This record gives sequence, C-alpha cells and structure tokens, in this order.
Amino acid sequence: MVVPIFMDHGMREAAPAYPLTAAQWDQLQANPSGVFIDNRTAARLGLKPGDNMPIMSSAPSRRDGSKLWTFRVLGVVENPPWARIGMVMANYDFYDRTRPLDRAGEVGQLFVLLKDPERVASFADQVERIFANSANPTWVIPDKLQAQVAGNYRFNIPLLTQGVSAAGLFMILFLIANAIAQSVRERVAEFAVLKTLGFSDAGVMTLVFVEAAFPCLLGALVGFAIATALASKITSLTALQKMAVAPPTLSLGVLAIAFAFAAAVAFASAAMPAWRMRRLDIASALRR
Repeated sequence: MVVPIFMDHGMREAAPAYPLTAAQWDQLQANPSGVFIDNRTAARLGLKPGDNMPIMSSAPSRRDGSKLWTFRVLGVVENPPWARIGMVMANYDFYDRTRPLDRAGEVGQLFVLLKDPERVASFADQVERIFANSANPTWVIPDKLQAQVAGNYRFNIPLLTQGVSAAGLFMILFLIANAIAQSVRERVAEFAVLKTLGFSDAGVMTLVFVEAAFPCLLGALVGFAIATALASKITSLTALQKMAVAPPTLSLGVLAIAFAFAAAVAFASAAMPAWRMRRLDIASALRR
C-alpha cells in the first residue's frame, strides 16, 4: 500500500524534514505528475527514476471518475527515520486539479510559521475563532504543545507487545503443563510396563517430551498459518488504509522463532512429569 504525501511550494521551508534538495523541489514543481520516493519504497516496489508508478484509490477520486492515478518517478531519496512505512512525495497542485470539483482546494493540514514565538497562542486562538462557525472548523495546536502532549502520553509499544506475549506464553505453559501432568498420572502403570519391557529411563522421558512437543509445535504452525492469512487481508481494511498502516510481513524467521518458543514451552511443561517417570518405581506402579 502506498499513500502519497501531496506537497506544495510552501512546504519547502515549512517542512525541512522532507529529504529534498532545492533542485529536487524545483523538479517536483515543474513536473505535475512526478513523484520522489524513498529507497525503501523503491526497493519494495522495484522502481527506479523514469518508471511509471500507478496507484489505485479505494474509491473514484479523480475528476473523470477513474480510480487510477499514474505518476512518474523523478528520483529516489534516502528514507528518513520517521517514515517507517515508506514515503512518496507528490505534487499537490496536480492532485488538486484532477480531483472532483467539490473537493478542490481542500487540505488536511496547514503549517504556519510565525516570526514572534510569543504570538503563537493568541494566533492559534484567533484562527479557531474565525472558523468556529465554518462547515470545516479548524483545530490549531502549536508544535511545542503537541510535542509536550505526545511526550506525556508516549508509551513503549514494543514493551507492551512483549508483555502481552509473555503473559500469553505463561498461560499456555500453565495449561500444557497441567494437561501433561494429568495425562502422565493417569498412565503410570503403562509407563511401568514400558520400563518392564526394556525401555530405558531416557526413552520414557523422551516419550513424555514428545507428547508435550506435538501439540505445542502443531499450535505454532497453525497460528502462523492463521496470522499469515489475516496479514494478507489487513491492508484491504478501509480504516487502516486511511491511517497509512504498513502491511505486516511474516517471514520464515518468524516461524522459526515460533517453533523455538513452542519447543521451550513443551520442554518446561514436560520436565517435571518426565523426571517423575525417570524415578518411577516399577513394583509400586504395577500394584496400583
């Protein structure tokens, strides 16, 4: 999924975070249907300067009713750290002239630079009062205040994800361990017979570990298959398209990690029952 950032000449100074040189800004303004893309997007889509880049919208968004937008790649720039899902920089004037007339002139966000930082709060209040009764009222927030709010409510998403995953693994470990322990207790006599027939302590312990590993590894495989199927459908969700969420990817490395954790859970859940079977007294077990 690709979501272009439509830029105009005013963003040259207002948005220095975009990795365009002065010559590239001029080139973008001179080529209405041109775009600059970052190196990650170029590698993912196999694009190079001079290639056409078709983008299909979710609804008819051109003035002629078409869903297809065709852009031409002007160049490839370095991916900035904040553009984790990739970046496509397009010409706002071209977009505004080709979309439906009832949407012409609309923008989602404006950046305003003030020479006097002391006037920021009063200027924001003044703008909001001007458009208070408008069909599209504005919400003005200074960059400093926005950064403070973001800092106060920032939380570590990877840490939160790892915590939820750890809680899930602990619950699975508890359930598997309880099931294996009960299964072994109910078949103590059977294990005693196996040891009588010549099975070694290591052989009996191996049987317990295999019994625990089979559902764990099978569950990891089924979970990976379900996650892969759901990941292929996520990018088609309208809400996520509007949020420009990067499409999730599940590689063989993820499957290997899933198998490793499944094996660890199986080993931990079967360790105590297997140790009991190793120390099993055959005579006492057969008298039960």
